[in-house]
Amino acid sequence: MDHPRRKFQDHLLTTLLGLFAIWTVKIIEMATDRSLTAWGLFPRKAEGLVGVVTMPFIHGDFDHLFSNSFGLLVLGLCLLHYYERDALKLTLWTVLAGGLLVWLFARPSYHVGASGLIYGWSAFLFLSGVLRRNRRSVAAALIVALLFGGSVWGVLPLEWGVSWEGHLFGAIAGCAYALFRIWSEPPIEPDQDEKPGDEDAGEPNPAVGEPDPYRLYGDLEAPWEDFDGEETDEDLEEEPPPQRWRVKTSRRKVFKELDKDWDRWFNS
Repeated sequence: MDHPRRKFQDHLLTTLLGLFAIWTVKIIEMATDRSLTAWGLFPRKAEGLVGVVTMPFIHGDFDHLFSNSFGLLVLGLCLLHYYERDALKLTLWTVLAGGLLVWLFARPSYHVGASGLIYGWSAFLFLSGVLRRNRRSVAAALIVALLFGGSVWGVLPLEWGVSWEGHLFGAIAGCAYALFRIWSEPPIEPDQDEKPGDEDAGEPNPAVGEPDPYRLYGDLEAPWEDFDGEETDEDLEEEPPPQRWRVKTSRRKVFKELDKDWDRWFNS
């Protein structure tokens, strides 16, 4: 396994390379005194389809670029750290699916900027944490909620000159990918750094059998099969059967996971 600091450096380099490409486009635009807005996405016109791919690389001004750069850096690092194998597929899916939805349904105007990609990443990270409920995914969702929770209003047409459609359809694409990953895999993925014997590990135990549907979402207790309506001393002494899936994650464990990630990145 790669050294944690080396892995973080690789993730940081990958994210910075993406930012470098976006900044290079803007610098070339300013150096040549030429606007590239016409290369953005224009809905329901054949020539506007090229903007599905070029839209994330074009920004209206440096303020627009600065605001998106922070989101791309933070969310890009979170995505690579917690969902490395899904990062590229999610990015391509959000750009293509979100862009096509903008092309089909958005207002007839040029749409530019990487905001749709940011909303797709944040929606995926947050919804995955809510549905998976293991410590790593909840930690990622907590980061998104703390740093980008206020941006949820960006999916509404509240500010003139902002492509709220790009935000909305990017978030829809991210949610769709999160649901697809949940439905195509077991309900909870094992945490990478937990031992199989840990009671919080979230790994399936083949000896136990199928997951208990009463415990899957952690709200109800499973009734004992031999319960006849009256509690006896034997019933009270008997321990409930072991469960296959870990479903509850305490706040303390989530913050412990965040602290552990910090130590891996900077103190290794």
